[in-house]
Amino acid sequence: MDTPDFLYVLFVVFFLAIGGIVIAAWFTQKRAAKARAQAKRAKKAAARAAAPRPTGLESEVVQTDDWTPEPDANVVMQPRNERKPVKTAPGANSLTGRSRLYWDFWTQFLNRLGTEHSEWTTRTTPTRASRYNLPTGTSAVAYSTAFTQQGLSVQLYFSSPDASINSGRFEALRAMKDEFERALGQAAEWDDKPGKKAAAICVTSQFDNVADADVWPAMLDWVLDQHVRFRQAVEAVGGPAKLKETMPMPRTRLAEVG
Repeated sequence: MDTPDFLYVLFVVFFLAIGGIVIAAWFTQKRAAKARAQAKRAKKAAARAAAPRPTGLESEVVQTDDWTPEPDANVVMQPRNERKPVKTAPGANSLTGRSRLYWDFWTQFLNRLGTEHSEWTTRTTPTRASRYNLPTGTSAVAYSTAFTQQGLSVQLYFSSPDASINSGRFEALRAMKDEFERALGQAAEWDDKPGKKAAAICVTSQFDNVADADVWPAMLDWVLDQHVRFRQAVEAVGGPAKLKETMPMPRTRLAEVG
């Protein structure tokens, strides 16, 4: 073979060899990219499979000052489609001092009602006030829980704007005091509140400070027990309908409120 022909053949062989190397490298890179993509998809699928599934329970989440999410203490954990959680009103988180304490105490009070005595009320909103009323079925007469100067108290509270109605209803029950207190299981304070429109039949506990948050469970145990007793006492003297009955207000009482 002549020298020019040999060089030509050598050039062709070299060119084909380089082309083969380039094509092999391209196929290798393409397969590697495809393998990486498949591995990435498999990793995502594994992460989705390992993620916790919904349990059917719902809880509000709030942000604390250090941005660590935690369950809101004002919300009751419960399955969907059951009793609504106790509400957190707009601005409630800005409450301070005793207003904040009352709000949190009544929140726990409503939580206990929702669990143990849901038939007593449909209300789910706490209050910043020192008193919380539950309905009796008679307008302006309530089963009331209140932090008073004497201490934590449960009351049958008469609050009509008409003092004569309050006094008449109060006196109608006082005429049945023995029967009422026998069903109540204890003596009650019969407070006709001279000089004021309201009146109350009440019992007072040894608890005297809403700031004693560590004894709130004991406070609530006592409160709920007294509410049960008051309902038994009302039933013993004729039931909720009896609360609508009145007796004439004494003339001296008329002079005081007039």
